[in-house]
Amino acid sequence: TTTPGTAGETGTGFGLPFSFDIMEAHGGWLTVSSVPGRGSIFCARLPHVKPRVMLVDDEPMDRFMVRSVLNQMDLEVLEVESGAEALARVEREIPHLILSDVKMPDMDGMELLRLLKKDDTLRKIPVIILTTSNAPDDISATYKSGANSYIQKPDSFDQFISLFNCVQQYWIKTVKLPVL
Repeated sequence: TTTPGTAGETGTGFGLPFSFDIMEAHGGWLTVSSVPGRGSIFCARLPHVKPRVMLVDDEPMDRFMVRSVLNQMDLEVLEVESGAEALARVEREIPHLILSDVKMPDMDGMELLRLLKKDDTLRKIPVIILTTSNAPDDISATYKSGANSYIQKPDSFDQFISLFNCVQQYWIKTVKLPVL
Protein backbone atom coordinates (compact mmCIF):
# COMPACT_ATOMS: atom_id res chain seq x y z
CA THR A 1 0.00 0.00 0.00
CA THR A 2 3.02 2.28 0.22
CA THR A 3 3.96 2.17 -3.47
CA PRO A 4 1.44 3.35 -6.06
CA GLY A 5 0.93 1.24 -9.18
CA THR A 6 1.44 2.49 -12.75
CA ALA A 7 -2.05 3.99 -12.81
CA GLY A 8 -1.70 5.51 -9.32
CA GLU A 9 -3.58 2.67 -7.62
CA THR A 10 -2.51 1.29 -4.25
CA GLY A 11 -1.80 -2.37 -3.81
CA THR A 12 -0.83 -4.87 -1.15
CA GLY A 13 1.85 -6.69 -3.13
CA PHE A 14 0.14 -10.05 -2.68
CA GLY A 15 -1.03 -10.52 -6.28
CA LEU A 16 2.17 -11.97 -7.72
CA PRO A 17 2.82 -14.47 -4.89
CA PHE A 18 -0.81 -15.65 -5.06
CA SER A 19 -0.60 -15.97 -8.84
CA PHE A 20 2.67 -17.88 -8.54
CA ASP A 21 1.16 -20.33 -6.01
CA ILE A 22 -1.90 -20.93 -8.21
CA MET A 23 0.23 -21.57 -11.29
CA GLU A 24 2.57 -23.88 -9.37
CA ALA A 25 -0.39 -25.87 -7.95
CA HIS A 26 -1.56 -26.51 -11.53
CA GLY A 27 1.88 -27.56 -12.76
CA GLY A 28 2.50 -24.24 -14.49
CA TRP A 29 4.93 -21.40 -14.08
CA LEU A 30 5.33 -17.64 -14.31
CA THR A 31 8.14 -15.77 -16.03
CA VAL A 32 8.95 -12.09 -16.02
CA SER A 33 10.99 -9.73 -18.13
CA SER A 34 11.50 -6.24 -16.79
CA VAL A 35 13.14 -3.01 -17.87
CA PRO A 36 13.65 -0.46 -15.07
CA GLY A 37 11.53 2.60 -15.62
CA ARG A 38 9.62 1.00 -18.52
CA GLY A 39 7.67 -1.81 -16.87
CA SER A 40 7.44 -5.57 -16.69
CA ILE A 41 5.89 -8.34 -18.72
CA PHE A 42 4.63 -11.40 -16.88
CA CYS A 43 3.86 -14.64 -18.76
CA ALA A 44 1.78 -17.43 -17.27
CA ARG A 45 2.14 -20.93 -18.73
CA LEU A 46 0.14 -24.06 -17.98
CA PRO A 47 1.06 -27.55 -19.14
CA HIS A 48 -0.86 -29.15 -22.00
CA VAL A 49 -3.73 -31.27 -20.70
CA LYS A 50 -4.85 -34.19 -22.81
CA PRO A 51 -8.62 -34.45 -22.28
CA ARG A 52 -9.71 -37.70 -20.63
CA VAL A 53 -13.01 -39.37 -21.63
CA MET A 54 -14.45 -42.36 -19.85
CA LEU A 55 -16.38 -44.63 -22.20
CA VAL A 56 -18.79 -46.93 -20.36
CA ASP A 57 -20.36 -49.72 -22.43
CA ASP A 58 -20.63 -53.49 -22.01
CA GLU A 59 -20.59 -54.17 -25.76
CA PRO A 60 -17.04 -54.45 -27.16
CA MET A 61 -18.13 -53.58 -30.72
CA ASP A 62 -19.97 -50.45 -29.55
CA ARG A 63 -16.90 -49.36 -27.55
CA PHE A 64 -14.75 -49.95 -30.63
CA MET A 65 -17.00 -47.76 -32.81
CA VAL A 66 -17.18 -44.90 -30.31
CA ARG A 67 -13.46 -45.17 -29.51
CA SER A 68 -12.70 -44.83 -33.24
CA VAL A 69 -14.47 -41.45 -33.19
CA LEU A 70 -12.77 -40.34 -29.98
CA ASN A 71 -9.31 -41.39 -31.18
CA GLN A 72 -9.60 -38.88 -34.03
CA MET A 73 -9.81 -36.16 -31.39
CA ASP A 74 -6.51 -36.92 -29.61
CA LEU A 75 -8.19 -37.84 -26.33
CA GLU A 76 -7.18 -40.21 -23.59
CA VAL A 77 -9.96 -42.80 -23.62
CA LEU A 78 -10.65 -44.83 -20.48
CA GLU A 79 -12.80 -47.84 -21.34
CA VAL A 80 -14.92 -49.70 -18.81
CA GLU A 81 -17.57 -52.40 -19.26
CA SER A 82 -20.13 -51.52 -16.58
CA GLY A 83 -21.49 -48.78 -14.40
CA ALA A 84 -20.00 -50.41 -11.30
CA GLU A 85 -16.55 -50.55 -12.90
CA ALA A 86 -16.91 -46.92 -13.99
CA LEU A 87 -17.85 -45.80 -10.49
CA ALA A 88 -14.85 -47.62 -8.99
CA ARG A 89 -12.44 -46.17 -11.55
CA VAL A 90 -13.80 -42.61 -11.79
CA GLU A 91 -12.54 -41.75 -8.32
CA ARG A 92 -8.96 -42.80 -9.23
CA GLU A 93 -8.85 -41.25 -12.70
CA ILE A 94 -11.31 -38.37 -12.79
CA PRO A 95 -12.32 -37.87 -16.44
CA HIS A 96 -13.25 -34.59 -18.10
CA LEU A 97 -16.28 -36.25 -19.69
CA ILE A 98 -18.20 -39.52 -19.36
CA LEU A 99 -19.97 -41.21 -22.28
CA SER A 100 -22.20 -43.97 -20.95
CA ASP A 101 -24.49 -46.57 -22.42
CA VAL A 102 -27.80 -47.06 -20.61
CA LYS A 103 -28.46 -50.81 -20.74
CA MET A 104 -25.65 -52.71 -19.03
CA PRO A 105 -25.54 -55.62 -16.59
CA ASP A 106 -24.43 -55.05 -13.00
CA MET A 107 -25.26 -51.31 -12.93
CA ASP A 108 -26.91 -49.50 -15.81
CA GLY A 109 -26.00 -46.06 -17.08
CA MET A 110 -28.94 -44.34 -15.39
CA GLU A 111 -27.94 -45.68 -11.97
CA LEU A 112 -24.34 -44.62 -12.65
CA LEU A 113 -25.60 -41.15 -13.55
CA ARG A 114 -27.68 -40.90 -10.36
CA LEU A 115 -24.73 -41.95 -8.17
CA LEU A 116 -22.35 -39.53 -9.89
CA LYS A 117 -24.77 -36.63 -9.39
CA LYS A 118 -25.08 -37.45 -5.65
CA ASP A 119 -21.33 -37.05 -5.09
CA ASP A 120 -20.14 -33.47 -4.50
CA THR A 121 -16.86 -34.01 -6.37
CA LEU A 122 -18.12 -36.18 -9.23
CA ARG A 123 -21.35 -34.30 -10.00
CA LYS A 124 -19.39 -31.70 -11.95
CA ILE A 125 -18.25 -34.22 -14.57
CA PRO A 126 -20.36 -33.80 -17.72
CA VAL A 127 -22.18 -37.00 -18.71
CA ILE A 128 -23.45 -37.79 -22.19
CA ILE A 129 -25.77 -40.77 -22.39
CA LEU A 130 -25.40 -43.04 -25.45
CA THR A 131 -28.29 -45.37 -26.19
CA THR A 132 -30.18 -47.02 -29.00
CA SER A 133 -33.49 -45.67 -27.68
CA ASN A 134 -34.98 -42.52 -29.13
CA ALA A 135 -38.21 -42.62 -27.12
CA PRO A 136 -39.29 -39.23 -25.72
CA ASP A 137 -39.84 -40.70 -22.23
CA ASP A 138 -36.30 -42.11 -22.18
CA ILE A 139 -34.83 -38.79 -23.30
CA SER A 140 -36.83 -36.92 -20.67
CA ALA A 141 -35.78 -39.33 -17.90
CA THR A 142 -32.14 -38.96 -18.94
CA TYR A 143 -32.18 -35.18 -18.58
CA LYS A 144 -34.16 -35.34 -15.33
CA SER A 145 -31.47 -37.63 -13.91
CA GLY A 146 -28.84 -34.98 -14.61
CA ALA A 147 -27.31 -35.96 -17.96
CA ASN A 148 -25.74 -33.11 -19.90
CA SER A 149 -26.70 -34.57 -23.25
CA TYR A 150 -28.29 -37.56 -24.91
CA ILE A 151 -27.10 -39.12 -28.16
CA GLN A 152 -28.44 -42.06 -30.07
CA LYS A 153 -25.68 -44.65 -30.55
CA PRO A 154 -24.02 -44.16 -33.91
CA ASP A 155 -25.01 -46.66 -36.59
CA SER A 156 -24.39 -44.42 -39.58
CA PHE A 157 -21.76 -41.96 -40.74
CA ASP A 158 -24.05 -39.00 -39.97
CA GLN A 159 -24.52 -40.17 -36.40
CA PHE A 160 -20.75 -40.57 -35.97
CA ILE A 161 -20.37 -36.96 -37.08
CA SER A 162 -23.08 -35.95 -34.61
CA LEU A 163 -21.23 -37.74 -31.79
CA PHE A 164 -17.94 -36.12 -32.80
CA ASN A 165 -19.53 -32.64 -32.87
CA CYS A 166 -21.30 -33.14 -29.54
CA VAL A 167 -18.12 -34.23 -27.74
CA GLN A 168 -16.14 -31.39 -29.29
CA GLN A 169 -18.73 -28.83 -28.17
CA TYR A 170 -18.39 -30.06 -24.60
CA TRP A 171 -14.65 -29.36 -24.71
CA ILE A 172 -15.26 -25.85 -25.99
CA LYS A 173 -18.27 -24.79 -23.91
CA THR A 174 -18.47 -26.96 -20.81
CA VAL A 175 -15.04 -28.31 -20.02
CA LYS A 176 -13.29 -25.14 -21.26
CA LEU A 177 -10.47 -27.05 -22.87
CA PRO A 178 -8.97 -25.96 -26.19
CA VAL A 179 -10.67 -26.74 -29.48
CA LEU A 180 -9.53 -30.14 -30.70
